[in-house]
Amino acid sequence: MVVASCHFYKLFCSKCFPLCASIVEEFLIVIVSTLVPFAKLTGDLGDESRALLQFLVVENSEHLSSAIKMLDPFPSDIMFKEMHDVYTRIVNVNRRDSLEESIKHFLNAGNKNLGCRAEGLKYLRTQVLLVKTFVNLNPFHFTSYYILLPTAVLFLLLLLSLMVVVFLLFLFFVIIFWVTLVGYIMLPKVDSILKYSMKNKY
Repeated sequence: MVVASCHFYKLFCSKCFPLCASIVEEFLIVIVSTLVPFAKLTGDLGDESRALLQFLVVENSEHLSSAIKMLDPFPSDIMFKEMHDVYTRIVNVNRRDSLEESIKHFLNAGNKNLGCRAEGLKYLRTQVLLVKTFVNLNPFHFTSYYILLPTAVLFLLLLLSLMVVVFLLFLFFVIIFWVTLVGYIMLPKVDSILKYSMKNKY
């Protein structure tokens, strides 16, 4: 029954592309997440499931890219290599490959994905283990960031304060210099004016 359904759905989808690709996009997430466990099996069911996935994800990726980027990652099995490569190429255009982005993607895709999320959970678990291993091997990489950042900010504040003090001292000496210079120039003139005033008074 499932084999016949896969075969029929492949024929149906082939008639939808490219004009009615949006109809297939609407259900692609549920279809793929449902087919992946079947595609791992041997026999006709596995063959038909893989053929349908290949048809949707690889052969028609240009028509379904907006829905493919919302899928969970494909398994690492060799039978899914082409699908995984296409998925990775489309996803990498839209987001960075990091644990934070993977979690956001998993949660966002969950709003539309009503099927099995086993592969998405496996991928997240792998990402978490990689980050955990990296932290254990490089503890300084993360702790130093939180130590060095406040130190750098404090250093910049001290440097800024020092620059302000130097500027104020410079301004003070400039003012003293100009007051002294003006006094030196104006003092003889003031003295002569006073002498002239005293002379006229008497």
